[in-house]
Amino acid sequence: MKLQNKFHSTISEKFVTKLLKLPIEYIGKIDKTDIIHRYNGLMIVRELLSERIISIWLDIILMFASISYITYVSTPLGVILGIVFIVEMMIFFLSLSIKQEKLGKEVLRQKNSLQTFFSLMDGLFLFKAKNSEKELLSKWDKSFKDYINSTYDRNRYFNLLGAVNYVITFSIPILLILLFLYYSPNSSSGELILLYMMVLNFINPINNILNSIDEILYGVKHYERVLEISTLDDETNGTYKLSEDTGIEINLENINYQYELNGAEVLNGINLKVHSGEFVAIIGKSGSGKTTLAKMLLGYVSPSSGDITYNNISYSKIDKTDFRNISAFVSQDSPIFDGDVMYNISLGRESVSGEQVIETCKRVSIYDDIRSMPMKFHTPLFRDNPSLSGGQKQRISLARELVTTPRILVLDEPTSALDVKTERIIQKMLRLYIVRGFWLPIDLIQLKKLIRF
Repeated sequence: MKLQNKFHSTISEKFVTKLLKLPIEYIGKIDKTDIIHRYNGLMIVRELLSERIISIWLDIILMFASISYITYVSTPLGVILGIVFIVEMMIFFLSLSIKQEKLGKEVLRQKNSLQTFFSLMDGLFLFKAKNSEKELLSKWDKSFKDYINSTYDRNRYFNLLGAVNYVITFSIPILLILLFLYYSPNSSSGELILLYMMVLNFINPINNILNSIDEILYGVKHYERVLEISTLDDETNGTYKLSEDTGIEINLENINYQYELNGAEVLNGINLKVHSGEFVAIIGKSGSGKTTLAKMLLGYVSPSSGDITYNNISYSKIDKTDFRNISAFVSQDSPIFDGDVMYNISLGRESVSGEQVIETCKRVSIYDDIRSMPMKFHTPLFRDNPSLSGGQKQRISLARELVTTPRILVLDEPTSALDVKTERIIQKMLRLYIVRGFWLPIDLIQLKKLIRF
């Protein structure tokens, strides 16, 4: 049990640690369903390895004791059993590649089925509201049947091999006893019964071991998917700290970007230079790459070609931890995490005090709303909490980014869910950042909002 828990905790810790070390650009594109499936695979590996390895060792000990006795009683019978063991192992290893192929297909289709189900749950309300239940059910049913068919195909092949092993298990002990009687007709019934039991004690563990290995192979396929994460490169961290500079200048030179290798360029030949204290608006039609460019300013997305420098220093040479302490990005989405209001704003950062959270909440006009909640700042929130309005979520998200008083602030429609009165309060507060010398690139689609700034 201790070995089982130690193995699981070690592997799980390495997996999560590796996940947190990945480049932020990769994390932004990550498929959370795929990661959850890989993580759940760790539990399968833990159960199989801890239980089956012990079982295999016990079976090996029993086999060794049995073959030693049989060889002592009759050397020819011991040799025959050795040949039987070799034949079974040859059958197993000859079929190993096919087994791995079928297991790999099953695990992949299991992931696809889980992905479809997660998609179903995420959009369940919308699909129900639009009377799209049949289409949703059809999509899920197809992915689930693909998974079931791959499981059936794997089980059919494994059962066929199991039937061959069963024939050997059933026939070999009887044949060996008959052979022993032929060469030793004067043997007592007690000797025959003991010999028969020893033969069974040798043959049966072979099947147990092979079945255990089959189950371990299933766990190995899951483990291979876990290891794929460990092969990814960690985020490279430079040493240059922008926070120590008085001013910050960001320079974009001939920036191009395309989502896919052979896809159309959403950004082409972008040149931009921004200094501290400047107010920059990025305006364009939907799908023109405004959000992509905004994320690129903070290193969340890398350009397909071109250079981005901060005070003439390449992003790769900048201390990423220091850079993220002085920068913030408020997107159109307003994610809420499981935890209380205080946690949703501070994110558990030791550098953020309760006083900072309260002061920031007052500035973004969410303080009174929080004070009216049952437990104030300790009111529990959940990812899909219906008790928060869209405007409240957006202001909590804004407070989360502003609580560290960032020097670089990028906003992507930060007031889209707010009423006119609250929006003007937020705009007035944001203007103070410019007056105080903070740099504020801002992404707005509606020009009338930009004019009010």
